[in-house]
Amino acid sequence: MSGEPQHHDTGYGRQTFIVMLLTGGVILLHRFAVPTGVDPTAMLALGFLILASYTIGNLVGVIQVPHITGYLAAGLLFGPSAAQYIGQVLPFPPFEEGILNNEVLESLRVFDTLAVALIALTAGGELKIESLRRGLRVILGVLTGQLATMFLFVGGLVWLLSGPIPAIAVTELADVGTLGALGLGL
Repeated sequence: MSGEPQHHDTGYGRQTFIVMLLTGGVILLHRFAVPTGVDPTAMLALGFLILASYTIGNLVGVIQVPHITGYLAAGLLFGPSAAQYIGQVLPFPPFEEGILNNEVLESLRVFDTLAVALIALTAGGELKIESLRRGLRVILGVLTGQLATMFLFVGGLVWLLSGPIPAIAVTELADVGTLGALGLGL
């Protein structure tokens, strides 16, 4: 604490500008691309999503959230599920149907396994063994509570469906009994 102001060049404005520049580039490429025999949409979407999600992942790091959250948010934002909402605000290609529309997703199906592996690797990289050791008792308590709750609810549901309330009884479960219901709860 020398009393001098500390200046940190975070570059978050630059990263936001990069996402906006990438979005503009995709719009221009869709609008002014020369038609060829090959449809470059899938590779264009993949490249855009990799760069945009990396940048968005860095931006969410500002609020102390793991980068993987930004990657998932980018997939949600640019995927087909959000296209109906974004298409109303930006009603021109490729946003009216989503950058990752169903056709593009089908073309990129090859990368699914790789993407899941990278997500798992990234999530595993965020874990710290020392933190897990310190929280092991809490983690085991939560898991035990979830297991017991699931066991009781599923067992109770099977028991209820086996006949105590005739209106909701399933005849195939009538001979199960209480122990059988608890066994099915496992």
